[in-house]
This record gives sequence, C-alpha cells and structure tokens, in this order.
Amino acid sequence: MNLKTVVIIGSTGSIGRQTIEAIEKTNANVRLFEITGIAANRSDLFMQQLKQIRPKGYSFGKVLTDTDARYYADPCHLIEALQPDICVVASSGSQTLRFTVAALKHSSRVCLANKESLVMAGSLIKKIAREQNTMIIPVDSEHSSVFQLIQGERLEDIDKIYITASGGALRDWPVEKQKEATVEDVLKHPNWDMGQKITVDSATLFNKGLEVIEAVEFFGFDKERVKTALSYSSYIHALALFKDGSIKLHAGKPNMVIPIAYSLTYPERLLRDGDVELEMNKLNLRPMDVSRYPALEMAYGVLEGYNSKRITYNASNEVAVQLFLERKIAFTDIFKIVREAINQIDNEKIESIDDIIEYNEHVKKNTKEKWRGY
Repeated sequence: MNLKTVVIIGSTGSIGRQTIEAIEKTNANVRLFEITGIAANRSDLFMQQLKQIRPKGYSFGKVLTDTDARYYADPCHLIEALQPDICVVASSGSQTLRFTVAALKHSSRVCLANKESLVMAGSLIKKIAREQNTMIIPVDSEHSSVFQLIQGERLEDIDKIYITASGGALRDWPVEKQKEATVEDVLKHPNWDMGQKITVDSATLFNKGLEVIEAVEFFGFDKERVKTALSYSSYIHALALFKDGSIKLHAGKPNMVIPIAYSLTYPERLLRDGDVELEMNKLNLRPMDVSRYPALEMAYGVLEGYNSKRITYNASNEVAVQLFLERKIAFTDIFKIVREAINQIDNEKIESIDDIIEYNEHVKKNTKEKWRGY
C-alpha cells in the first residue's frame, strides 16, 4: 500500500482525535498515511495538534502565528488546495455538507462520519460521488458494520438489516421521569465517550433516527427493511437477516478507532489491536421499545416524504439539543420541538446543495425564533 495523504475535517472532535490515533497505530510498523491538513472551528487542542502533526495546511477560526502550515479560512479551500488521497469528514452539524461536497470533488476516498450530509442530501451526495469516481466509506460504527456485512452479498438476498443502539444515559429511566433529566444526567453515556450533541442524541435516539435515514440513503434499502434493536453493551453494531434464514452479525468493542482504521485501509485490515478477545456475556440484544423513543417514529415518518422533511428533522433537532444543553428546555421538549417543526413545513424536494443549505438555515432560524423565549 503506497503512502496516502489525509486531510481531517473536525480534527479536535471525538472522531477527529481518534482518527489521528488510528493513523498513529496503523503507521506503527510501516508509514502508510501522512496527515497533510487539519481543520477545526475552535479548540485549545488545535495548536497542540498543529505542533504534533506539522501538516502543510490548516483551517481554523483565526490565523495562528506559531506554525509553518499555510492558513485557509474555509475548510473547503483547504481540501481543494491539498487534494488529499483521503478526506475524513469528522465534523458534526449540517454546515458540514459543504465540506463533504468539497471532499468528494477533490479526494479519491471520503471517510464519512457525518450523518447529516446523507440525511439532508443523500441522492445528491451519491450522484457527486459517482460523477467524481470517489469512494465513500462510512465511519459510524453501525454503518461501517452494515458495509462489512454486505460485502460479497447480493442485496436482494437480504430480508432486513438491524442497526443497534445502546439506549443512551436514560435507557432505564421511567418515561414519565425523563422530563426531570438534567444536562449532567443525559451526558453520562454508559458505553461511549462522545461529544455533547451526539451524546444527547443517543439519549433521545435522534442519532438512531438519523442513522435509519442514512442507511436507507447510503445502502438503498427500503425503510421497511431497516430495523433497530438495543445492544446494552454496544458490542453488537449491526445484523443482516437473509431470506434463507441465516443471520450475520458484526460485533466488536465500543471503540471508534476500529471502524475509522477500516475506513482508511479498506479493503485491507491493517490495524493491529493487541487486546482482542471474545466477551460472550456482552453479545446480547433486546427489542426496541419504540414508544420510549419518538425520534425513531419521526425518522420513519420523514422517510415517506421529500428531503425537506429530513432536513427539518435534523435542523430542528440541532436547535433543540442546543436549547437543552443551555438548560432552557426540558429533555422531553426536544421531541416536541422537532415534531412541531416537521408538521409545520411543506413536503418539498430541494434539488441543489445551495438550496439545501439555505433551507436548513431557514428551518434553524425559524425554530430558534419560535422557542427563544420558551
């Protein structure tokens, strides 16, 4: 395998940091990857990463003087200038859609950890990838697992796929008590160490709703064939149920370094983890109680409409989670805000990347204005 250049968008976030770790571990024996660019919005960690990695270019909220790397105000310009072999899109939020498009146009492989890009613009993202002959490899543990499960299989032989969820910090709370949950309660994820937004989404299961939509968009399954189940240990990430009655499952430690490394080295498995063992007591599943998680019901609902509904699902949830983290609303109000936003918009097909971004900002602005004084 020849040396590959890598740009990491969102280098200071959880996925970005673990991408750097995955590259360091994979490079331990033979240097296979060179990080030539990093980008982040704001973080005290960024300067440390610049000194550690010494990339050719960077994008940040301001110019930093203590580095020889070239500054780019926009991550899209960083990607275009460096033309990396691989671009890891590890930033979160709907604004990342622009970065994903730039990565598809200027890289040969995009390791996509951002759910929102496919939720908002799945058909357009896949169209650009086909036109540019760019490979998209999913990084999310669930979608990485599905991607691996279907290798060498005919999709028509698969009856259903299941993606799993831990249930988040409130999974054992009575539903009627969830309104009292504090920010601290919700951020105590039982298995994963993630950023605040995705940790809240794990408790509401909006992350799983987004992943259902993403799975439909990415793999081309009908929504009736995409199911969810609870894996309290987070060891089983996905299952494929075949029409002949056989079942394949993909399991592993709740450690994002593993799927990140696979996305970088696919079709090879070059990461070496010295702590490989089978923990049988963690290979258990539970049925999903959809009544506890309105986010899942809404996700399947927006799949029936055009992407205006999917954009609204994602955008209004971003606003609602931020309001919760600012302690302005109760945990259960997140569901209320998203449901009302979906119900109040027209079912429209938004057909360009620029229009999608504009529509997304419109939804966020309207949602913020409506709930500002709540």
